[in-house]
Parts: sequence; structure tokens; C-alpha cells
Amino acid sequence: MDLNKWWIRSGNGGGGGDTGTSIASTADGGMVLGGYRDTSGGAEGWLLRTDNWGNLTCAEAGLCAGVPDSACDDKDPCTADGCDPLIGCTHKPHPENAPCGEAKVCKGGKCAAL
Repeated sequence: MDLNKWWIRSGNGGGGGDTGTSIASTADGGMVLGGYRDTSGGAEGWLLRTDNWGNLTCAEAGLCAGVPDSACDDKDPCTADGCDPLIGCTHKPHPENAPCGEAKVCKGGKCAAL
């Protein structure tokens, strides 16, 4: 697991490929991404706006549309909270022995002392 990778989204750029050049967070937890696509005639600029879950459109967001991050936080350090457009909030268990606090690890889905 790459803990430095906070978000990833692939697109069907077509042509010569897309290059992202900038990213900024928005007040509601979403992101604005800017870049360009190489084309046979030069380059085309693009700007994307996402919601806090990384969805580009309301239709793509499904059940996550308008749901703030805090609404899916189960306050359990042994789960990774998220939102799935088809089922809503998700709470994926961290692997056994994953750190969950100072001198604590996840054991059987619970945060326990070493």
C-alpha cells in the first residue's frame, strides 16, 4: 500500500496522452486539476473539478453525491473509510498488525496494545 498516494483516477485521454500540471484543494474537500493533452495540432488545455471522493460528475458520484468525508467516518482506526457510488459509505478493514495508534496494532478488527 502506498500511503503517500491519496487519490488516483484514470481517464481515457485518447490522442498523445494527458499531462497533469497542477492540483489544488477546494473548500468543500474536492480538487481542481489542470493540465494539457498532446494533439496532432498542438496541445489542448483541460481543467477538472471533482467532489471530495474524486468523482467528476454527479452521475458518477451516485450515492456519494454531496456526502461529506465526515459522514463516512466510523471512528474506527482499523478501517479505511470511503464511499462507493453504488452502495454508499464503506469501511474496509486494515490488515492484521497494521498500526492504529501509539504502540497499538489492529488485531481481529480491533485496535489493541502490542
